[in-house]
This record gives sequence, structure tokens and C-alpha cells, in this order.
Amino acid sequence: MTGARIYGRSGQAQHGLDVYGTRRDNTSAVYQMRCRRQELTPAMLRKAVKDYFDGEQPHAATSFQLCWADSVDDVALDDELRKLRTEYAGKRIDLRDQRSFTTELMVNRLLVLRWFGEATTDAVYGAFAQAPTFEGAADTDGLLRGPLAASYLMGDLEDAMKMRGTDPGRAAALLGEIADKIEAKGYRVHAADIRAERRTALIAAGRLEEAYREIISDLEAHVDRAGSLLSFPDYRRLLDLRSAMTAGAFPPATPRLASDPVPDPPATSWPEMHPQIQRASALLSVEAARDGSVSELTALLEATSGFVEAGGMRHEGAVAAMRRVAEMALVSESPDVLAGHPGLRQFVVGLPAGRTAAEEDDDVRLRTAIADAYADHDVLESQARYGVIPQRLVSVVHARRARWHSWHAKPNDAHRAWLEAIQSANSSSSREDAGDYLWAVRSIDSLYRESGSLDGIEYGRRAQAVVPRGRALFTDSQAEISALRELSRPGRLGGGTGSHASSVGRLLRRLLHESIIRADLAGELEAHRLLAEHYQREADPLRAVWHALRAGDDSVAVAAAKSLGAETLDALAGAPIAPWSTKASLTAFRTVGDVLTREQVVKFLPWIRDCLRARPIVGWNDNEIRDRAMHALEAVALQLAPDDAALVEEMIDPYLNLDVRQSTMRSAVGVAARMLRAWPDLSMPRRVVLYAIERFPAYVAEDIHLAGPALWLLVGDLEDIANRSESDECTAVKLLMYLGVPHPKVLRGARARARAVLDTATQVARAQYEVSGPSHQPAGVFGRLLPVAEVADLARQLVNIACDGLTSEFDRTQAILALGHLAPKLSAGQRDSLFNGIWPLVNGLSPRDVDVPLVRGSLSLAVLRTAAKVAIEHAHIGEVLRVAHEWLLSDSRAGTAAWAIVDLGNGEAPGTLEMLVEHRDPDVREAAAALWLCDPSNPEIGRRLARDSETDVRHHLARGLKKLGADAQELRDELEGCLADDSSADVRQAIKDVVAAGKPQR
Repeated sequence: MTGARIYGRSGQAQHGLDVYGTRRDNTSAVYQMRCRRQELTPAMLRKAVKDYFDGEQPHAATSFQLCWADSVDDVALDDELRKLRTEYAGKRIDLRDQRSFTTELMVNRLLVLRWFGEATTDAVYGAFAQAPTFEGAADTDGLLRGPLAASYLMGDLEDAMKMRGTDPGRAAALLGEIADKIEAKGYRVHAADIRAERRTALIAAGRLEEAYREIISDLEAHVDRAGSLLSFPDYRRLLDLRSAMTAGAFPPATPRLASDPVPDPPATSWPEMHPQIQRASALLSVEAARDGSVSELTALLEATSGFVEAGGMRHEGAVAAMRRVAEMALVSESPDVLAGHPGLRQFVVGLPAGRTAAEEDDDVRLRTAIADAYADHDVLESQARYGVIPQRLVSVVHARRARWHSWHAKPNDAHRAWLEAIQSANSSSSREDAGDYLWAVRSIDSLYRESGSLDGIEYGRRAQAVVPRGRALFTDSQAEISALRELSRPGRLGGGTGSHASSVGRLLRRLLHESIIRADLAGELEAHRLLAEHYQREADPLRAVWHALRAGDDSVAVAAAKSLGAETLDALAGAPIAPWSTKASLTAFRTVGDVLTREQVVKFLPWIRDCLRARPIVGWNDNEIRDRAMHALEAVALQLAPDDAALVEEMIDPYLNLDVRQSTMRSAVGVAARMLRAWPDLSMPRRVVLYAIERFPAYVAEDIHLAGPALWLLVGDLEDIANRSESDECTAVKLLMYLGVPHPKVLRGARARARAVLDTATQVARAQYEVSGPSHQPAGVFGRLLPVAEVADLARQLVNIACDGLTSEFDRTQAILALGHLAPKLSAGQRDSLFNGIWPLVNGLSPRDVDVPLVRGSLSLAVLRTAAKVAIEHAHIGEVLRVAHEWLLSDSRAGTAAWAIVDLGNGEAPGTLEMLVEHRDPDVREAAAALWLCDPSNPEIGRRLARDSETDVRHHLARGLKKLGADAQELRDELEGCLADDSSADVRQAIKDVVAAGKPQR
């Protein structure tokens, strides 16, 4: 609580109150003290509360606390307290007894010493090696009663206030002395209130310029602590004084000065371009510029430039003003504003040395900000090494240079700079902190490399020997502490609208600002992460992705990129090349790759090539970056043209082997496969794909399958490779199986998988159950190529496995999915029998079945899909539809339900298609596209699907247009024309595939 005061004295009408004050949430609170050892009753508690809230209610408090000297442990009192809180909703009613006071006092020995004396303190706590002093106890008393009362300055304050009407000059001097005394003890806020009264006295004494300069100096400190203008106590007085100094008189209505004598006008009015007027204008522009917009930053730069030109290079506050502009630009999303101002760099040339510690701080902060903007730290580094920079700030210069090297992916230079920063901080006598440097030194190696190195171990060993010396690198740097305090409030970052959201954004920018000037790389990344999440909540994806890239936050970068589409490239163009930022940038690029034009892709190909280099020029070496770069290239492979073939082959060739990370190798194969799909006659992708088929393991078949219809052009090559291979499980055999080609090795593989299923024992308890990996589904995929009799035997055994309660849910699910692949080869009677066998499992496991929690729920989903594929009788179709419609109301099952309706063919109920088209789940709308293609009688639904916001929905529609027959030729042409110009490269390629395949009849 702040501003706590004893209410009146004995004999006055106190309305039962003893203490009043203001809580942390700025609401008033009152306290009633009962110091006699007496039992408290419910009636006494009710009377005390009602006397206040139903009476005159002085101070209009919303919080009332009864402080009782005896212990209170009565159930009836607790019940009465609950009733009172209900009756007085919106009020805070508390009860504090002897036990509560003792518990709270025990943790603060100084308060016990101050109020109960040394004997009681020693009896309670015992002797300590470092006993608290009476001075410390007096300071603690100041927190309780207020600094003026604790410092015995209340009488001096009363004398000064009485003197203000008769001798305002003397009153101003006395008020200044009081403010200095309490500020020296750390009570900055209380001192500010006293200084506000001092300025009132100065104005009454006619010393307007002195009052104006004091307010300007305080406003500078207030702005540097990142406070808002509305919270500056002398904001209105500043505006009034500015009017008086320029117009010669105060405005007609000046509420705060109404009771004081009218001051004499200034002897000479100031012109509008007076340095002090320009200085105020520059400070007042800072508030708007905190949002980081280009226009507000430009306005701040112009206002500050006007002040500098009016006052000269070393005029009071000029360097500090330019420093604020430079640091604001660094924090903003438009740092180019700083580099684009030619006069700013020239401003520091020949700048005289600062006379005070604050001016020295401003000099160094301005120079480091300019060095960051112009990417030139050499001059400043030399000055730091040769004694031009004050010793206490040398470590700051080295740390800022190390930070810059870190962001520009120069680890060796960063290592050296961090070490110099640590050594300088260790020898400095200021309050600088080496802790931030220690974090960077210990972590820098993991930022650039995947494993530790001897260099990293050595730097870490040296760093641990450095002794930290406090937090602030610069004198009086309190913004970060203030920001963290406000951020810690419950619900502070819970989102919001209007001024609340704006204040949170500015608060986080303050944290980012402090982290940058202190070269706290860890704090800087955290601030960027918080800002990215904030702007994501506030639906500002451009700013969200900008900060997410600098924080290395993949999740926010992806979400924002999905919202922005191709606009994401604007943020990528200026992203740093630090490893964490590069990874996030590549992930964001991959997210939007499908919607980029060829021109946009070509512009970013050199960047992707640089990321793929085995020996990057800039010094870092990271397999994760190369992996993400290859995935980014794969995402845009459809937009590449024959002219890009040589460059693409150069980029993927180093990764077409089994010595590199396998995900990178597979993605390189995917690049070639997608290029082959787009350009079936191009030799480069065909050559790479055939090389991969012949040399790589069978799992790359999934990546080669991305070639789509172009694979049919390779059937002859696949058969030839399969014939030459000694294995029945090679990549060529797997691709022939995907294409449904009954090659002898495909059939042998199918029989081998079928035999494994037939040999599987059922009704046997196991000591261990698998929840992933190979299982029975491949037997169904391969088995569809077997003769009908073999398919029937396989199906019966799969049903047995599916119904076996001693088999894990994973294996049972895989067996049911395999049955779905075999369904087209089964007769009507076999399908009917299969349905009856698996349908009882649609509700999942029975109570006695083996239950492995990791895959719980997969069985029922598989049953519905397979049952829909085998259902023939109307009763069976009706059962599937009933369950499917129920599941459409469940977010987790809606997609499965929709595809089950598609699997039924034309068995859907009236209105089902319209319901699926409007569903919020894209997977359900994709199923609606498949269902509409079976019966395109309503053309408007097809048109709506062609305009769907989800790419997968439009892609499925595009792939299925070949199903439309001659009776829907006009509609097909219309939809093909619409989708041929789609923003998605995948959708456009699907239309090309359909056109290339011809237009067969349904």
C-alpha cells in the first residue's frame, strides 16, 4: 500500500477508522484497529463493516479491513465474513488477527526492531552475525508510514506550504531541500510530488524559465524510464509554461495555479524556434513514436533535428534527444529510417566529450546505435581499446559489437568481442553487469553449432570467473525492471483491445529497448518472442512475423505467414542472418511457398542456395538450416522452370547421398520429383529421380510419389530397375505397387505380406505391445493385386485380428485399414460378412480388451471408414450414415465422418452435401468436394468449392474434375478456367495434370 496515513487523532470524528491509504491497484483502503484482548463475535464484525459501508464512508474506499488484537478461529465468524462479502459485492472485506500479524512480521525483522525494540527482536530471532541497523529499520518505517513522517519532515513541509503565498522563492528552496532528502533515500515518486509543489512556488515567484527547465529535465528522465505522458505529473503545467514563455501570459484557465498569485510575465517572449521550445516538442513526439510506425518515427526525427539545429551540437539535451531517436528506430520494425538520415551520422563527428556521467552515457548509446544502423563498429571499437571511451563504458561498446556480430552470424568475431566485454566489465568500477555477457559466452556455441567445442568450453570457463556487479549497464536504467513488474501482473498479457492492447505493446517495446542498449541478447530474444505473440493476438500478422523471425519462433512465424501469404516476403527481405532467425525465415518461406509467383521464387533462390552451402562464407555451419532450406526449395519446386534446372541441380546434388541428414536427402529427391511433375520432358529431374530409385532405400518412394502422373512415364524404367535388383523390397518395386502394376516382384511382396498376416497368432496375451511401426496395413495395399481367392483368405484373417481383444489397438486398427484397401476385390457376400464382423467395434474397445493409452480411439475411426467402403445393404448404409452424422458434431471425428459419407458413394442423406460444404473443418469441406464430384447436379456448390479459402479443398476439386463427363462439360471448362489461375501452384498443377490426361467420359 502507498500513501498510508493515520486518520485523525483522539477526540476527532474518525467514523471508526484508524488508517487509510491506496492499494497497488489504485483503489482506496481503510483499516479499523482494535488493540484490546477481547473475543470477536459475528455481531461485532457485522457492525464494524456496516458502520463504514452504510455510513458516511470517508475516502470512498472499496476495501475495508478489521484488525483484531486477539486470535480469531471461530467458524461462526468465517460464515459471517462470507455473508458480508456476498451482501457487499464489489467490496473487499478482510479480517486480520494476531496470528496473521505475527506471520507477516516474522519475515521482516526490521519492522519488528523498529516497533518492538531490540529486546523483543533478540528474543524472537536470536543473535545474528550481521544484525540489522536502526537506520535500516527507519527506512522500513518509511515504507509503512511514508518517507516524510519517517524522516521527520512533515513540519518542514507544512512550513513551506504556508510560506508559498508570502515568500514563494523561499518556499521553493525549502521544498527542493525536502525533495532531495527523501530522494536520496530512494523515494523517487514522493520526491516528484514535492518537486511539483516547488515548481508551483517558482512560478508564483515569477521564475518561469527555471520552472520550465526543471520540468523539461524531469520529463527527459520520465521518457527515458519509458513512462507515458499522461502519467507525467507536470504535463499540463509544461504546456501552460510553454504558452506563457511564447505568448507572454498563462492561458486563461490554469486549474493547478488558480489558488496562487498570478505570476509576472517573462521579460522577453521566446520564439517558436527557441531551443527549449524545440526540446519540448522533441520530447512530446517520443510518445507517439513508441509504436514504431514509419510516419511517427519520421516526425520524431524531424522534431529532434529541429531542436539540434536550434540549439547547437552540445546544447543541453541535444545528444540525449538524438540518442532517443536512434534507439527508437532500432527497436522499431522500420530501422531503415535511421540509416536513411544522412545528418545523423554526421552529428557525432567531432562531438565534444560529455561533462557528466549522464552525458557520457548518451554519447556512447548514440554512437552504438549509429554503429548498428550503419554496420560500422570499427571506429567505436578502436576508441574503446585506446581509452577514448570512459572505462566504465568500454564493456558496453564491446558487448554491443558482439551483439551485432551475433545477429550477423559471425561467431568468431562475436567470441572475441564477448571476451573483451567481460574483461572490461571485470576491471570497471561502475555498476555494470557481466551476467548478460556470461549468458552469451556460455550459449554462443550452441547457437551456431550442434555440438560443443573446445573454444566454447574455454570461453565458458573464463566467463565463470567473472564477478557480476548489478544489473544496469547505464546509470539509472530502470525501464526493464518496470516492464518486468508490470508483465508479472496476472492477466497482463491476456490480450485486449484499444488502449490496453496498445499499452501492452509499448510495454514490451520498452523491454526490447532496454535489452538492446544493454546488449542482453537473451532478453532481446525474449522481448521479440513476447512481441510476436502479442501482435499475433492483436491480428497484426506483419508485425508478428517480423518479431517472430528475430525471436526464432517457428510457430508464430508459420501462423503469421499463413495469414499474410506472399506479403511474408517483405519481412523476409530484411531478416537477420543469425542462425535462429534464418531457421525461422526458411520455415516461414516454406509456409507460403505454394502461393508465390515464379518471379518471387527466383528472387529468393540465391538466398536458399547460400543456406544450402556445405561451407557457408559467413562462418556458421548448421545441418538444421540446410534441412529447412531444402524443404523451402521443395515447397516452390512446381514454380521452377527449365531455365532453373542447372541451378537447382547444383543446389541438390551435394545432398543426393546417404552421408547427409536423411530428411535433407529425401527433400532433395522431392524437389526433383515435383519438378518432374511440372516438366515431364525435362531431363534433369528425370535423371535425378531415376538415380534415387536405383540408389536409395525404399522409403524414398514416398518422396518420388510426389511426381504424380509423371510417374507413368517411368514405368518401363521402373520395371527394368526392378528386374535388375536383387531385392523384392527395392524402391522401384514399391513404386510399381503404388501404380498398381502387377510386376512379379510386386506380387511376391504382396504374398509375403499376406503370409505374415496369415501366420499372425490371435487370442494370445503378450508381454509387450507395439504402438507404431510396421503392421498389417501394407498387406492390404499390396494384397489388392492378388487373385480373388487369396484376397478372401487374407480378409478373413484380418477380421480375426481386428476382433481379437488380446491384440493391441494399433495392430487392430491397421488390420481394419488393410480391409478397406481390399474391399473392391471382395464379392457382395464377403463384404456383407466383413461388415457384420467389424461393425460392433465402431464404439471402440470393450472393457476386457487390451488398452494402450498412446493410441486410444483409433480403432473406432478406422471401423467407420472401412465399414462405409464395404456397406452394400440399405440397413448397413443407414447405420453408417447415422453414426457419421453424429460424429460430424465432434471436432475430433468430423473429418472421418465426412470421408465415410464419401466412401458410401451415393448413399448420403438429403442435405448432407450442403452441410459438409459449410463445415468449419477444411478436411470436411475437402470430403464435400469429393462427394460433389460424384453428383455435380448443383453447379453452385462446385463454384463455392472452387473459391474455398483452404488450398487442400481447391486442390482436391481440381484433381477430381476429370470425373465430370460430357453432360457437365461446360461446368468443367468453367471450373478449370477458374482454378487454372488459382493462387496455389499445387492447384494450378493439378489442373495441368487433368488437362494432360484428357477428358474421358464418366
